[in-house]
Amino acid sequence: MVKIGTEWIQVYGPWMVMLTHAKAQTEGFVSALGSAAQVGFQRGNSQTADSHFEEGTSGLDTAYIEGVDMVYFAGHGSSTGPMFRTPSTGDDGAALTTEIRWGNAPNSKLKWVVLDCCSALLSVSTASPPGSDTLTRWAGAFGGIHQILGFQTACTDEDTRGEAFGEYLASGDSVRSAWRKACQESEDSTRKYAILRKEGAYYQTLSNTTGPAAASAPINYESGKC
Repeated sequence: MVKIGTEWIQVYGPWMVMLTHAKAQTEGFVSALGSAAQVGFQRGNSQTADSHFEEGTSGLDTAYIEGVDMVYFAGHGSSTGPMFRTPSTGDDGAALTTEIRWGNAPNSKLKWVVLDCCSALLSVSTASPPGSDTLTRWAGAFGGIHQILGFQTACTDEDTRGEAFGEYLASGDSVRSAWRKACQESEDSTRKYAILRKEGAYYQTLSNTTGPAAASAPINYESGKC
């Protein structure tokens, strides 16, 4: 059985606009998967921390995301990564692409990371080939994970995407197809979903994927209109 973890943030304090539906996104995801998944952790607002996603001396990724197969983050984001709450000791307010390496911890289960936030997988229009800048920015995060799923553009603060994603996964859709369809159902065509995936991960489902991705496997970039 696949094991999942979620973190959501709606209240960021005075430095960022409050969100309304981040909690609903993660709860819908968990509910839709139902008996197809085991919940490893669920954290919201002040219970979240960028260190849960980071490695290193202050990183706690081995206690959190490395212990689950899939993690779903919902909140604010930018091209540098998912954004967390007001910085405090040991917490700089973001899980930066330079601070993370997912899937490389001893006995790591982590295979997929969902970043339900704006622009984490942004690629500028001048990038040649398209997505090459995103690949460069995120390549170091692939320590054994197979896919990172998110948005190439901003996304809206709505409440159905997580549930739709979970329903498609539970019905046997591939991970990438489930994310694409959930994004297309929840956003208009001015938005773009994006996926970074290791070679060979195109048809991965929750039930047919075992072990870490090969370090030597190329990373592919996919983006399309919602």
